[in-house]
Amino acid sequence: MNLNQPFSKKFIERFEIVVLEYFYYNKYHKFHIVPSFLEFTSTISYLPILSYTDIEYKDVQTLLKETKNFKYIVKVLNPNYKEFKQNDTVTMRLDISSHNFEYIMQNHIESRCRTYIRKSYKENLTLKKGNDKKLIVDFYTLYSKSMHTLGSPAYAIEFFNDLAHVLKDDVDFFICYKDEKPIYTTCILYDDNIAWSGWVGRDNNYSSSKAGYYLFSEAIKVASIQKKKTIFDFGRSGYLSGTYTFKKKFGAIPIKIDLITNMNKGKDIYSKYKFASMLWRYIPFKIANKLGNIIVRYLAEY
Repeated sequence: MNLNQPFSKKFIERFEIVVLEYFYYNKYHKFHIVPSFLEFTSTISYLPILSYTDIEYKDVQTLLKETKNFKYIVKVLNPNYKEFKQNDTVTMRLDISSHNFEYIMQNHIESRCRTYIRKSYKENLTLKKGNDKKLIVDFYTLYSKSMHTLGSPAYAIEFFNDLAHVLKDDVDFFICYKDEKPIYTTCILYDDNIAWSGWVGRDNNYSSSKAGYYLFSEAIKVASIQKKKTIFDFGRSGYLSGTYTFKKKFGAIPIKIDLITNMNKGKDIYSKYKFASMLWRYIPFKIANKLGNIIVRYLAEY
């Protein structure tokens, strides 16, 4: 099973509609012009927001011929990278091509994770999925608060409404409830072969319920059995981070994400924004949520 597939061109074209509706970026050839928040120069990004695109590693140099004198950023999967080190930016991928959850449980998911999954089904949890506005509100309540806790600016709820409007059946918001209270969530986008978990939120007061194991086991079932996808992508993590460890328990393997750029070389995105992230946590949530929607427009690497 080839786990190194990028997104399809068709998916990128549809996602680009959302980006342009939400951010109103100008374009330069295939790139989007991302203005700088503090500088007078702009950066061109092949496609902001996504962790990688439809560009394969072998085609990057051809794309870069269009950049001329711009500062540029291209995010691409690097299947040849094997010597992983702390905080390398990776995406975590699971082979679900069997379309059989029991097979996935026994052949990919770690023993301890299987135990947590079984435990979670005894916690009286319920799950809803779809892309109606009520679910998006429940998703956003958890997502925005989790982002503040992590020290990262959040996209506005309008961005996710736009995703639902443009992608239609190719986006699902999964929400796990405990006593009708939303406690864990993810937004999953579907491409031809890929189910990609792009955004996650959780209420840490319910960590003992193992809701994350319940939610992702259900999301894997939907992606594999109903949607007939072959890759479940848990999304971006820093190598050996806490989220990396969680995803690895499901049997997901790391694929390196290379940030091809002519600026700020030599520093991973997690180290670069470590201090800013720490400060962000001290801004009151309501203020941070309003500021975040403004700031993310200027973060080409985000």
